[in-house]
Amino acid sequence: MIPKMNSSAAPCEDMWNYACGNWLKRHLVPVTQSKWGTTQELQAKYREQLRSLIVTLPHPVKLSSVTWKLKHFYESCMALDNLETDKDQPLHRIINELGEMHSEIKLGS
Repeated sequence: MIPKMNSSAAPCEDMWNYACGNWLKRHLVPVTQSKWGTTQELQAKYREQLRSLIVTLPHPVKLSSVTWKLKHFYESCMALDNLETDKDQPLHRIINELGEMHSEIKLGS
């Protein structure tokens, strides 16, 4: 705890800086975060390690394998170029298909 403290700060004037000043100097809060601490830092490192493991998985041959599903799902989520190009077309297609199914159900009953 002592290495995280900033003993040059006056504890009665700025307790936060006194208690955490040195840690804050070494660990900048990312602009995308409203709060940042050791828990969030560890979570970010874990997410990056997990992402790295998924990205480096070999492409499995068997399409029904869990590894193939995981890798395919992750890659489809990360295909931002496709998302920008397609915009809302996939959603419109799904809505239209659901609408067709709904009208078939009404007609069939």
